[in-house]
Amino acid sequence: MRECERRELFKVVFPVWGRATKKLFGHNPQNADVACFSNEWKHLHWHFIPRFDEVVLYSGYIFKDKNPGANYSPYPKKELPHEFMVQLVADMRDAIR
Repeated sequence: MRECERRELFKVVFPVWGRATKKLFGHNPQNADVACFSNEWKHLHWHFIPRFDEVVLYSGYIFKDKNPGANYSPYPKKELPHEFMVQLVADMRDAIR
């Protein structure tokens, strides 16, 4: 990662993501796990995983981080409907704007 990209990540992307996460879920994350991958396709993509001490209620679903101060994985997987995931993406995009 070039210096200008690193600077943008820390000065622009992370703060915008943090504000959008608070707006969407009603809490500031106490921590965030960030991962960068390019293992399946020929592009680089990022995962931003908010970590909350509080229980988060979003769109009728309850999310509880059972180990907020440590690695998020392994954890019991929560099956969520495709429509929920599509709406979550749309809501996050709206929160970022």
